[in-house]
Amino acid sequence: MDRKMLVDNERLFVGDVKKCTKFKNHEVGNFGEMAVGYFEQDDETVAYNVILVKTEKGQYIDLENVYLMEALALKLIPQSSWLKMTGILMNLQPMGEGEYFVDETTLQTYDDFLYRNGNGEKVKKLQSN
Repeated sequence: MDRKMLVDNERLFVGDVKKCTKFKNHEVGNFGEMAVGYFEQDDETVAYNVILVKTEKGQYIDLENVYLMEALALKLIPQSSWLKMTGILMNLQPMGEGEYFVDETTLQTYDDFLYRNGNGEKVKKLQSN
C-alpha cells in the first residue's frame, strides 16, 4: 500500500469525533413485512478538529492511526469488530452504543480548515512534498 495515497490532501479532512452513548431502536408496529419505528440516539463529543483520512469505502481514520490501519490492510494484524468500538475506523453515523463516529456537520476538507484558520501557507508546503 502506497503511503502517499493515504495522506494525499484530497483525502484529508478535519472534523469532530463523537461517541454514541445511547442507541435504542423503538419499534412502533409492523405492517406486513415492514417494521415502523425510530431510533433514539445520544452522543458526546470526545475530540475537536481531528485530522482524518477518508478511506475508499467512505469511512474515516484518525491520521494518528493511519499506519495501524495500513498494518491491518496488509493483514499483519487480524481485523475484527473492535475497530469501530475503539474509534480506529469511523463512519458518519453510529450503528450501536459505544461506537465512535465523525460528526458530519463539522467535517471539512483539510485545505478549507487551514484557509479558514489563516494557515493557508501550510497547504502549499504539504502539496510540494
